Amino acid sequence: MEFRPDHKFVVARRFKALRRKAHLSQSVLGWLIDICRQSVNEIENRRVMPHQTTWDRFCDLEGKHKQPRMRLPTVWR
Repeated sequence: MEFRPDHKFVVARRFKALRRKAHLSQSVLGWLIDICRQSVNEIENRRVMPHQTTWDRFCDLEGKHKQPRMRLPTVWR
């Protein structure tokens, strides 16, 4: 379990970086980490900090995406 950064800017930058690298929409990222699109938007625009459980799910997804053989599908639903 990784500690959540104190600054909203750092969290927002990581959310955006993963979304861009994996070619995900805010809706799909939210679906994968079990939050709504609006929550992803608020995190990325530095309005709120994610709850610790949300942060943990995000870090799990981020870690899986960094694995060399892990490929997220391009078509989601």
